Amino acid sequence: MKDPRDILCQIEDAKLPEDALELATPSGIVCLDDFLAAHTPEPQQIILGVLRKEQVGLMASNSKAGKTWLMQSLAVAVATGKMWLAWKTCPGRVLLIDPELPRYDAETRMKKVKEALGVAGPTPDIDYFRTKGRTLNLAQLRQVVRKRMQETGLGYALIIVDSIYCFQQGRDENDNTAQAQTMQELYELSEETAAAVMTAHHFSKGFQSGKNHMDRASGAGVFARAPDAIITLTELEEDGCYGVEATCRSFAKPAGFAVRWDYPLWKIDENIDHTALKTPQSAMKEKRKKRVQETLNLLDASGMTRAAWKQKCLNAGMSDGAFNNYFRDLALSDNPQVIEIGGRYVKSSR
Repeated sequence: MKDPRDILCQIEDAKLPEDALELATPSGIVCLDDFLAAHTPEPQQIILGVLRKEQVGLMASNSKAGKTWLMQSLAVAVATGKMWLAWKTCPGRVLLIDPELPRYDAETRMKKVKEALGVAGPTPDIDYFRTKGRTLNLAQLRQVVRKRMQETGLGYALIIVDSIYCFQQGRDENDNTAQAQTMQELYELSEETAAAVMTAHHFSKGFQSGKNHMDRASGAGVFARAPDAIITLTELEEDGCYGVEATCRSFAKPAGFAVRWDYPLWKIDENIDHTALKTPQSAMKEKRKKRVQETLNLLDASGMTRAAWKQKCLNAGMSDGAFNNYFRDLALSDNPQVIEIGGRYVKSSR
């Protein structure tokens, strides 16, 4: 059995050809021909066609969209070699760093995700580090990861940092200089461990349909420039569905696709247009549709006079003007959902 203390040395040894070349001159600058003669092998792809070892990926979406569920499913998928969304994964050890969930939620969620992915029994290739309630920056986090690798003698294929804001310790997310340092620290984590690093971030507030997908992450522009892979989940017009787009430094741009939330997993829905992003207009239309349905639901099955129906809606918190608007949609449209019979309104049989 190898001495666990040798693990970091083994990682550095794996990169000796490149490091030795760059240290061959006092300046670190080398002739291009010498650089190309090194013939560095491609690091292992962890998410095939998206992210390799020694690269940093960023996954962004709007707040409370289900990013943590997605990161948990990524951990299980890589540890077991299963598909993640539309992409194949290469099996390897995973470290999932969770700064947000209480212990009970973390336990129950991981059990649900494993069950939904058809993973029964132990998952020894997933390490879990819950940091909620602890104050750690990325440099300290790197020290903890190093210590874990030393004590187990095992490295990682993927390290998930979910979410990056929890390790900022007061850095202004809009400050390019501060966030460049954040990204540099993530680079250092990936270089030192030889693992791929995936972190989660949130969108800026508001609708995202008018922005390039790489510009939807909140804060400094460095979030669009620095990561080796950027994956976004953007809300679609279809309720409960999101469009997935990815841009990768080292690979051709993957095809976009739509996913639908099916607790506890995001699942691909090929019947949904992944480019039909939610807009202010579509959001208002959806909101009105829901309000009209709520008004219809308040109509008794036996029928009601307009005055009684209106009063019931007012008692439920609806304004007088809102009821009149929704009443027109329901009763006075070309294809009414309610009809008047003997002074009482009933749901139509259409």
